Amino acid sequence: MRLELTHPLPANTDSVWQLVFSDEFSVALDQRTGVRRERVSDEVKDGKQHTSFRIVHSEPLPKMAAKAMGTDTLVYFQDQVIDEPSKTVHWRVRLPSLGSKVQASGTYRLEPISDRCQRVVSGDISVRIPLIGSRVEKEIVKKLSASYDDSAKFIRHWLSKS
Repeated sequence: MRLELTHPLPANTDSVWQLVFSDEFSVALDQRTGVRRERVSDEVKDGKQHTSFRIVHSEPLPKMAAKAMGTDTLVYFQDQVIDEPSKTVHWRVRLPSLGSKVQASGTYRLEPISDRCQRVVSGDISVRIPLIGSRVEKEIVKKLSASYDDSAKFIRHWLSKS
């Protein structure tokens, strides 16, 4: 299932980029969303930052998802390749408990629009679990969309304070 989101933001690409990668903003966003992010690895390869996080959500999973995953809590790894010159992050989500049954990857980029910018999130979500795969895909896209929409509001709020 395809994910496509665009969020206009009231600052230029450099300002938004610096904000979303600042420690202060990341901590505040994690607290707001009930997510605990633990940096697993961080290295520079070919001039790009390669970072992996272990992400733990505090909100319990819906019963259908919890049964499929064998846990009540969503825990996954997010791998990122950060290309600062193009203001693009290539992301991939790994759920070790489900192996290749769930695949999620895409990009997060900032595009200039005059003296402002927009954030464009694109991705593909695939769930290969008999009988419930398409419903789980829809739920993932719904949750991701809501999360990105909320983070765009938080970015706008943060920028309005500065």
